[in-house]
Amino acid sequence: MERIHTDDGLRLVCMLTRQLDAVARLQSAQEEVRQSVLKRDWEGFDDLIARMDSAAAAFASLEEERVSLWTSIGMESGAGGYYQSIHRFPDEERRELSRLYRSLKLETLRVKLANDALMGYIQQAKLTINSFLGAAFPDRRGTLYSRSGRSVDSEMRSIVLNKTF
Repeated sequence: MERIHTDDGLRLVCMLTRQLDAVARLQSAQEEVRQSVLKRDWEGFDDLIARMDSAAAAFASLEEERVSLWTSIGMESGAGGYYQSIHRFPDEERRELSRLYRSLKLETLRVKLANDALMGYIQQAKLTINSFLGAAFPDRRGTLYSRSGRSVDSEMRSIVLNKTF
């Protein structure tokens, strides 16, 4: 079995480190969005979303680079998986690659879970608001019909809500 040159291992270590940095930037942007939603602070919200999207795009680009690097150094991508493939590296590099890859998997899982939790919160808030508005203003809910059975547009009126609501 052929050993992999240590320069390849160092390039992979560098790539995984860059990905961990990108995930940290994504987590930071995601936390700012979460705090903004929880505080109902909508000023600058579009900028926060753009920052989070940019961080996600940077991570995706690095992932493509990592896959390309992985392929270019002749690593197997089959059933053996990542840990099976790195056995060809020297012990020290293998331990570092394992540690970095494990950290990357955990951090990306945290980002996914935090994103799912935020989306769940937003969906629940949307349902609550729609339920309240449907109960408070039943004439605005669904399609309205005239006596003859034709659909009629509901009258569009503004609703003013107390900011502390």
